[in-house]
Amino acid sequence: PILIIKKECWMIREAMELLFLAANKEEFSENKYLWNLRKFEQELTEELALQKEFLAMAKEIAATPAIRKYFEPFQKEGLECLAKCLIWTFGGETTDSVEEMKALALNEFRQYPLDDFPAFDRIGETLNLKKEERRRFAASVKKLDLEEKFQGRLILAFESYEESLDELGALLEEALPLLLPYRTRMQRQALRIQQEWQAYFAQKSLTDFCGMTGVYVDESLYRAVEIVPNLVNGPFMVLNMDDGEPQEDVLVIRIGFLMREKVLESWYRNLGQHALELLADGTKMEILLYIKDTPHYGKEIADRFGLTTATISYHMSELLQEGLIRIRQQGKRIYYSLDKEQVGEVLRQVQNRLLL
Repeated sequence: PILIIKKECWMIREAMELLFLAANKEEFSENKYLWNLRKFEQELTEELALQKEFLAMAKEIAATPAIRKYFEPFQKEGLECLAKCLIWTFGGETTDSVEEMKALALNEFRQYPLDDFPAFDRIGETLNLKKEERRRFAASVKKLDLEEKFQGRLILAFESYEESLDELGALLEEALPLLLPYRTRMQRQALRIQQEWQAYFAQKSLTDFCGMTGVYVDESLYRAVEIVPNLVNGPFMVLNMDDGEPQEDVLVIRIGFLMREKVLESWYRNLGQHALELLADGTKMEILLYIKDTPHYGKEIADRFGLTTATISYHMSELLQEGLIRIRQQGKRIYYSLDKEQVGEVLRQVQNRLLL
């Protein structure tokens, strides 16, 4: 597949990530967030210093109700945060100012009539839809040409798109000045990311890359791989893979600026406390037992446990991040299986730490 690397340092996107860290600062405490990267302290001196500065900055931002409204993920439903869905859906993240973001997003949004969507008044109601209502809603949304990943979330979240953009814009106006002094350093990291991944893919394939994370994809399904670097939210990676056909035959990989080949291999193969927390979660343990001997795809797992596919995707993304499961794509379906070797390593490390 053709490699596309988005090297631009877009300030709206990075300001959103800073506010996301602020809204979820308990989850992203420095020790929990960066402990796996300490072994790379000498190799990532500048990058780790920048990441720590962003984390410190996020701690100083008060997580107001408005920030939480837009930037807390709906974990129960496996959804991204509302701000990202709102802006990503209509391309507003690729801008540098709030006014530019709002103008671009509004221009795109007006192509999609709200009359094609059911009228839901409040966020709380929309997150408690009955299965029959969800199916009817999904059927109505599919009439539009929205990217599948976001097709329901935007309209479910907001009564007024323009008012939401104004409110969100006011939050971003607070975050942008904090990031501007770092822009030169961020641009330098964007260039480094571009050069490193171009060099990597000149020698290795998409299968090699995804194999580092326990994900196996059918390369024939993708005509291009698009890497979108994130210059604030450092140690993370998201592959936009859903059950169904790839969006426009492009595999989109959102990757933090701390992630490089060596770090990725270590990040997804080294174990920490979070892996044990996941194994202690009752739902996740039941899912792991279900896929222990036979791989299953998302809808099978959802039907087995009476959950939505979005909820299953959320559970699987957490398990994948700790290397506890493997993913294999066969045609249009993504199959999940237990990584028994990795689970065994978790248990061995616990035994070594507690009993030896």
